[in-house]
Amino acid sequence: MKTGAIGSIVLAVAVSVGTALVFAQSPQSPPQQGGGGRGRGGGSPTPEPPGFTRIKVVSSVDQSEQDAIVIVPQSGDPSTPRPLAVFLHAWSVDYTQRQPVVEAEAERRGWLVVIPNFRGPFNNPNSCGGPTAQQDVLDAIAYVKQHYRVDDKRVYALGLSGGGFMTMLMVGKYPQVWAAGSEYAGISDLAAWYTDEHPTDRYADNMRTCLGGAPTDSAAVMAKYKAVSPLTYLKPDLGVPLDLNAGRNDTIVSLQHSVRAFLALAPGALSDAETRDLKPSLPAPTLPTLRIEPLTGRQIYLRREVGNVRLTLYEAGHEWFPTAAFAWLEQFKKQ
Repeated sequence: MKTGAIGSIVLAVAVSVGTALVFAQSPQSPPQQGGGGRGRGGGSPTPEPPGFTRIKVVSSVDQSEQDAIVIVPQSGDPSTPRPLAVFLHAWSVDYTQRQPVVEAEAERRGWLVVIPNFRGPFNNPNSCGGPTAQQDVLDAIAYVKQHYRVDDKRVYALGLSGGGFMTMLMVGKYPQVWAAGSEYAGISDLAAWYTDEHPTDRYADNMRTCLGGAPTDSAAVMAKYKAVSPLTYLKPDLGVPLDLNAGRNDTIVSLQHSVRAFLALAPGALSDAETRDLKPSLPAPTLPTLRIEPLTGRQIYLRREVGNVRLTLYEAGHEWFPTAAFAWLEQFKKQ
């Protein structure tokens, strides 16, 4: 298990194989490719694996019953405490969002998986990373610990997009819970995401519904945006290993969100010159190939590690690589 500093590395990688799960670049529909199962909204459901259980978790906020899924691995010794992967669903879906690669990677390692609902799609005041949604995630973890044998030193958060946002938020605000986190294409600053990227579309509608208006409406509304933005909580002394990933061609969440999160954790670790040429509107940078990374299948324009924090910028869109996420997470154990 990693416990100390790793050092600082920049590299470019060209690869041709790997496993990715993709969200289409249209804000109207986020289907997964590569055989990914879908949540509510259509498509043929992925068959439920052995050990797949739908549960009801009583909310410690309002005593309502909240949906979640637990997946118990068929491999390994059930009498031995197991690591727990907390998969956090994306912005426009709910806990029924299936991720077959996540399930397969957890099964291969003998890990438990919990998929909390945290009030469903980000379109209501109790969702969008608010206090009730945060507590739902914590309540789901507590439920699994009560009913299954969990290795308390190996609880991990991971997710894409809205799930990446929740990964950063939960790790930043509740560092005592986590051994490590891995986020892909997550939003680190909701106000900037609204103003700079989605001022007029359905994501803007969602944020206004969740947070009571646009961030420019008033100081009080802006304070609500800041209260649920990961950048408010990500500090250099966080102490939790965090894997930050973004695609250069992502038109839903710009790579600047992962970059800014990284710089909040590791100030001064990047120069402006290292990221300014990675915008989708510019030609792809020409960089030498330093090594082959077999887990992702994409060219990597920038990878930087400082201590236990890593940033990777891919030639990719709004997508993620769960196999690489698990490979990162399994290195770490809470001390």
